[in-house]
Amino acid sequence: LYTVRYNVVDAASNAALEVTRAVNVVDTTPPVITRLGDETVTVECGSAYTDAGATATDSCGGDRTSAIVTANPVNTAVPGAYTVRYNVSDAAANAAAEVTRTVNVTDTTPPVITLLGNSTVTVECNAAYTDEGATASDICDGNLTASITTTNPVDTAVPGAYTVRYNVSDGAANSAAEATRTVNVVDTVPPVITRLGDALVNVECGDTYTDAGATATDVCDGDLTASIAVVESVNMSVPGIYLVTYNVSDAALNAATEVTRIVNVADTTPPAITLVGDDTVSVECKDAYVDAGATATDACGGDLTASIVVTNPVNTSIPGAYTVRYNVSDAAANAATEATRTVNVVDTTPPAITLLGNATVNVECGNTYVDTGATASDVCGGNLTSAIVTVSNVNTGAVDSYMVTYNVSDASSNPAPEVTRTVNVVDTTAPVLTINGPSSVLIECGAVEEYQDLGATAWDNCDGDLTGSVLADTSSVDVNAVGAYIVTYNVSDDATNPALMATRTVNVVDTEEPEIMLLGANPATVECGDSYLSPGAFAWDLCDGNITAAISVDASLVDTSVLGLYTVSYSVSDSEGNSAEIIRDVEVVDTEPPVIMLLGANPATVECGDLYTDAGATALDACGGDMTSAIVLVNNVVTAVAGAYSVTYDVTDGEGNAAPQAVRLVNVVDTTAPVLTLLGNAYVEVEQGSVYTDAGATATDACEGILNASIIVGGDTVDTDTVGTYIVTYNVQDRFGNAAAEITREVVVTDAPDPLTVTPLSDISLEEGASYDWSVIATNGIGEITYQWQRLEGLEYVNVEDGPFGAGEYAGATTHTLRFLPFTKTMAGTYRVEVTDDRMTVYAGPADVIYVPPFIPAAGAFGLIAFAAAAALVGVAGLRRRK
Repeated sequence: LYTVRYNVVDAASNAALEVTRAVNVVDTTPPVITRLGDETVTVECGSAYTDAGATATDSCGGDRTSAIVTANPVNTAVPGAYTVRYNVSDAAANAAAEVTRTVNVTDTTPPVITLLGNSTVTVECNAAYTDEGATASDICDGNLTASITTTNPVDTAVPGAYTVRYNVSDGAANSAAEATRTVNVVDTVPPVITRLGDALVNVECGDTYTDAGATATDVCDGDLTASIAVVESVNMSVPGIYLVTYNVSDAALNAATEVTRIVNVADTTPPAITLVGDDTVSVECKDAYVDAGATATDACGGDLTASIVVTNPVNTSIPGAYTVRYNVSDAAANAATEATRTVNVVDTTPPAITLLGNATVNVECGNTYVDTGATASDVCGGNLTSAIVTVSNVNTGAVDSYMVTYNVSDASSNPAPEVTRTVNVVDTTAPVLTINGPSSVLIECGAVEEYQDLGATAWDNCDGDLTGSVLADTSSVDVNAVGAYIVTYNVSDDATNPALMATRTVNVVDTEEPEIMLLGANPATVECGDSYLSPGAFAWDLCDGNITAAISVDASLVDTSVLGLYTVSYSVSDSEGNSAEIIRDVEVVDTEPPVIMLLGANPATVECGDLYTDAGATALDACGGDMTSAIVLVNNVVTAVAGAYSVTYDVTDGEGNAAPQAVRLVNVVDTTAPVLTLLGNAYVEVEQGSVYTDAGATATDACEGILNASIIVGGDTVDTDTVGTYIVTYNVQDRFGNAAAEITREVVVTDAPDPLTVTPLSDISLEEGASYDWSVIATNGIGEITYQWQRLEGLEYVNVEDGPFGAGEYAGATTHTLRFLPFTKTMAGTYRVEVTDDRMTVYAGPADVIYVPPFIPAAGAFGLIAFAAAAALVGVAGLRRRK
């Protein structure tokens, strides 16, 4: 309460009655609370919450911040929404309007799983595997070990690498990064081989050896008997000591200890000799004795025939009984039982008589006969010629047949077969004929009616003149037929010896020429190109008669391929060369049209879109010949459009004769399927949850061109929300129903990997000249991870570069650690880190680098308050920038 006083004095110093006013200064305005920081704050469960506080001012009381009553129920251990309340009253008990802040405690941090024991464990096949488990902790929920879900596929009966998986989620459904343990089930224990039968086996050489075998077992693979590798080199034909080995490895290539067996092959059996042929043989004296031999076999040594020792005393020159002996021993000195053969040399062959000279001899009657004799030989007795007994009664004075005999015996009284010679006393000399007159006579055909021969004489040394007995044969002579005729003369003596036949040649000749008459028209007409056939002619000869068949026709001048007038000559000669000739005129004319012949198929078929090359045609004219080059071809085939087309062919010869038109039907067909081509890869991988856009395909057809709009895409529908393999099919047909070969694309939807994450970037405060390493850590990156530190300049972030900046210096601007070497005030500001892998880009920050002055001025309470307010404003600005 205040009193305002009013006084005055006039000029006469009269003082007025004092007037007063009571002024009551009251305080009814409440203070004003100003919240520092955001109205709503989110804090992670388990972290420390530091309230930003508030300030309070009162129009009367001034700064009332210290009097603020803060109710802070925030419990960061329990997620939820909390309200922090700020209240204050001034000295006049005016209460400020309550200010509140909502603090949301959230749980976004996943639990952490920690393996117990090693991340990679090795266990022997078929051993028991007990997993060591894992622990799980959560910032908010604490120990979650009991909630871990373990997936354990380990099968110790099957070697391999197994993955045991551990997963857990906290109460806020935050899933921990899956932890895994690799359990390698291995097989390092080798199998065991057990030999069946004895370790030492004795067998006789040549017998059959059957191995008793072995068994094999393995801890992991079980019975491996069938896999045993047996190496057996036992040779039952060769005595000696042999080793049989047994080896086996399991599926893990663990080799068992080798097991062996000794096989002793021995030889105690002697060979056996077998005679070839009879054991008693007879051989004729002086014959060559070839022993049939023997064979020898040994159970161990096999065929010993070549080793047989043969003792052979046989002498075939001396009859008698001989013994041939056979012996042999094998390589082990086992001697075979001796074999023998008896060979009897005998003489049963009689001597042989050989005639000298012929067996039959002819002697001319009255000549002297001298016998040429014979020789005799015996296989065993040698030359017995001197012992031959010869008997001969030949009489050359009388014609007859006589016999001479030859006989002899050897020392063993073997008589030789009798040999004989026939001696014939004969008369073999013939008479001699002589013709009268010349040996050749010439007669003109028809000049005489009968041939008169001059005859012949005959003489024989024994019988004298035989002319009266000569036989002359003139029957072949025909005086009315041209030719050479033979007259023969023959005679024989009383011994029927015929004389050498004598002959005379009678030549009947013709010198008159024949006569020719034409048959058919003269002159004649023939079509150009036709063959000219002559109607012929008739020919007659006084001596030869009808000689039409001998007419020679010369039509060589007639060329029916060229129009014109030609001559044909007819000539004939009789058997004596007397000739006659006559001429016919022949005119070649052209009245026939050419003929067109198509080449190739008719109708023809061509594939739509292909080039049609017409097979063409040929044209022949009887007169003009090959007129192919003159053909007029009209071709309206369009291979781009399927359908039926015709090609026409026309030609006219030089005489104006037009050939009938030839037509070829050409069918343009479409039997070729379109061709599909994939756009993009045939194998595509898509991450789960992403969008799959098919690259499609193209289709072209030789006839219809591009058919992209007709492609039917089928097969599986790619569901990128479901991991799996999908086959997308592409098909198309042209309008003729030709289906392209189906093409496919394999689309594999793969598990989406965890996203790239980076640790938060926190504010830092640095003094001038300080050195500091500011770091972040990136996890779950795919491929190469790159870092780029950036600084906010104005409204944009600019890449930080290594090197000087003001009075300071940066290093590691493209690594996970930015170094201030050193820090200066000009480096203060807002920063962030751009982190990139092969899939995505994330940011850590923004966060502030705050410059801290080296000292705070001593400015009293007001100075401290001002500094605190300034720092608070900087913090608020930083928070706003981070938002």
